[in-house]
Formats: sequence, structure tokens, C-alpha cells
Amino acid sequence: MYKSYYKIKEINNIYKLIKDGIFLIELGCYPGGWSKYIKKYKNKHLKIDIKNIYSKKNFIKGNFYSNKVYKKIFFFSNYNKADLIISDLCPKISKIKFQNKIIFENLLKKIISFSEFFLKKNGNLIFKSMEYNNINILKNFFSYFKKVYKKKLKFTKKSSSEIFYICKDFLYEY
Repeated sequence: MYKSYYKIKEINNIYKLIKDGIFLIELGCYPGGWSKYIKKYKNKHLKIDIKNIYSKKNFIKGNFYSNKVYKKIFFFSNYNKADLIISDLCPKISKIKFQNKIIFENLLKKIISFSEFFLKKNGNLIFKSMEYNNINILKNFFSYFKKVYKKKLKFTKKSSSEIFYICKDFLYEY
């Protein structure tokens, strides 16, 4: 089983965001650990990644921030917004910390923009980040939610700067 399976399970055991009957969008679903966990629930689950995955059901191959993928999401969702967006995306990381910070900040901006567009009012967001990220990018975005939690998970390596943000109850709908 993938480590990511246990990470999303740990998050869900605490925050109870993945449940039956919701529409959720998963960004960066390869290799499939989060998807395997989500499969236990009866929900509408759309998976998006640039890499192919084992199951093509409800899968869009491509960059989640491209116009082509946006159109496919609208088609799939019948123009409905998501109850939950989850992202385990991580860019390729080098040994140059400053470069990694910039690359990760650009990814976060895209996740934020995507979430503002596709998340319904009172919807929730779970995404991965790194401790060295510029919190200023996130600070304003966090004000769009009633509650935001920062969590270092048990299944994350001790040496890793990986953290997860759990954002609950989106206050706006665009």
C-alpha cells in the first residue's frame, strides 16, 4: 500500500471530509494511494494528473490548470462545483532550496486559483505544502475559509518539510 494512502486516511480520520455523496476533485492522483482510499466511499470522484493511472474511470489526463482540462471538468461535473478538492501534488525538487521554494509557490498559486474557481461555498480543500513556503501567499487565501489547520502527518518522514493544510468551509463562490 502507498504511504499516501495512510496520509489521506490519517487526515480523514481527524477531519472527516471524505464521505459518501460528495463531489470531489483530486489533483495529482498518480500513483493512486489517495484514490484507493477514496474508493471506499460512494461519491463522485474526478481524478486529474499528467501521468496515466491504473483506472481510467473519471480520469482526466493533463495539467489541472489548462483550459482544456477546465472544459473537461465542467463537462464531467455538469457545471457543479466540488464539495472537496484534494491535492498531493509536488513538483520535482532539486537540491537548491531557494529554487524549490519558487517552484512550490508557483504550484500553490495554481492550486489556489483552481480552488477559487471550482470549490463550492462551504466546500473544503486539502493540499500538500512545504515548511519553507512563503506563508504570505497563503495568508490571504486562508481568509476565504472559516477554519484552516496545518498538519504534519505520522507517515511523513521526520526529515521531510512536507505539511498538509486542511481548509474547511469555503466562504465564497465565484
